[in-house]
Parts: sequence; structure tokens; C-alpha cells
Amino acid sequence: FNDKAKSDKYYAKAFKSLKQQEAYSGDACYQLGRMYNNGLGVAKDPELAVNYFRAASEKGNVDAYYELGLVYQAELERVEAFNCFMKAAEKGHPVSMLEIARAYETGLGTAKNRDEAIAWYTKCENTGSSCSAEASLALGRLGRTDVRKE
Repeated sequence: FNDKAKSDKYYAKAFKSLKQQEAYSGDACYQLGRMYNNGLGVAKDPELAVNYFRAASEKGNVDAYYELGLVYQAELERVEAFNCFMKAAEKGHPVSMLEIARAYETGLGTAKNRDEAIAWYTKCENTGSSCSAEASLALGRLGRTDVRKE
């Protein structure tokens, strides 16, 4: 919202509702993590954000695995980032598939493996998501010239 007072009012309502659900809802924990990560209606607190993302991932929230992967990636904890992205990718998260493919292509966080990179870029490409075009470019760069979708 352009009106900060109005925005703060809505964030306060959302925060109260999410706090009531955090014990059983992975989605609530994820949203609380986002609020703390971005300072939306609360003071920005990256540590609390990570705690909420962990709680959300333990409750099965796929987006939380991705967010944790980003945190670990920023901290250069490549293996941890890879593991989080893999959990999300295996559950169909397209951007995590792209991150897994990049990790296999570059060897950051896992052993370099061209075949695995191609397999994950292909899975990402097949999602038809916003990152499919980037996966297609990577497949071309890696030399996959066929047009069949696996």
C-alpha cells in the first residue's frame, strides 16, 4: 500500500492471525518468515525469519525449503543450500530445479555432473514456469540440441 499506516494495520492483522496458526501450519510459518525476512509489519530479523522458514519446511512447506536454500547460498553454505533446494525441487518447485541444475553444472554444493545438470534443466524447462526459458538457454549451452522433452 502507498499509505504506511493502512499497510501497518493490515500487516498487524495478518501477523496476529498467522501467529495463531504457527503451531500447526507450515504456510503460516512461511508467511511469518517472509514478514521477518523483509520487515513487513515487523522489525526485520533474519535470524527469526530463518527459524520460521525451518519450522515451515519441517511442516512440509516447499517454498520454505527454497527460502532456506537462498539463505544458505548467501552465507556460502553451498552443501546446505543444495540440500534445501533439492528438497524443494523434488516436490516440483521450478526455481529450485534451476538451482539444482546450476549446482550440478558448476559443482557448487555438489559434485559437478553434466548429465544431472541436463536432467534438472530439462525438468525445469518442462514445468512451463517463468524460469523455463532460462533452463532452455542452459540446455543449449550444455549442448542439448534435440527438442524432445524428457
